[in-house]
Amino acid sequence: MPAGASDSPAATAFCFHQGAIWGGMISPLLVLYATAHQITLAGPILVTTVVGVAIFLVAVLLSPETKGKVLLGELTVA
Repeated sequence: MPAGASDSPAATAFCFHQGAIWGGMISPLLVLYATAHQITLAGPILVTTVVGVAIFLVAVLLSPETKGKVLLGELTVA
């Protein structure tokens, strides 16, 4: 088994479903926020998109797989 791989498929499924559950709750929360504050959905969607991209970029830059490497847009086919 590769290093860092989960010992249990159930653990992998649990983590996957947590992402699906939390991700699925975003749309109703955005609609609730927009209707409660009498605004359009554009503002809340923009804010959550910018925050999500920022979190993604921090995770990519700080992860051990990419830390200290020059990230190039080159396709490598094995």
